[in-house]
Amino acid sequence: MVVAAAAVSTLILVVSGTRAWFSTRDATERTEHTLRSTRADLARAEDDLAAAVVDLEAAQDALRDALATLDVRQTERATAQEALDASAAVLVQRQTELEASSTDLVTGTARLNALTRCMVGVSQALNLAAVGQMGGSAATLRDIQAVCAEAGAVV
Repeated sequence: MVVAAAAVSTLILVVSGTRAWFSTRDATERTEHTLRSTRADLARAEDDLAAAVVDLEAAQDALRDALATLDVRQTERATAQEALDASAAVLVQRQTELEASSTDLVTGTARLNALTRCMVGVSQALNLAAVGQMGGSAATLRDIQAVCAEAGAVV
């Protein structure tokens, strides 16, 4: 009986050990499958990361180029603004000069008109004197003295 009990105990141990071995083997296979899947996911993630790094470097290069272009354009804009400011100052100066010239022209035109009237009066006075009408000549000269003075001429 002792042998039978030992045989039954041994059989229970063998069956139990076999079950434990199969269970461990199944767990190991599941773990190996999970490990292979995780490694494949990790490899895909590493590839994605490498592609993202390449894209990032390209974007950084493009940004550097864009910043360099922006710097050049800002320098050009500043230079153009300085030229515009200088041109605007010259324009204001020329407008002031034009206004002064216009004023001089109006004044000169008025003097020229007065001088023309003065010369017409002097011509009439000389014509009257030439025909012997000294009184009419003197009267004409008196009449045009104010116009001649306005023109800057002394009669």
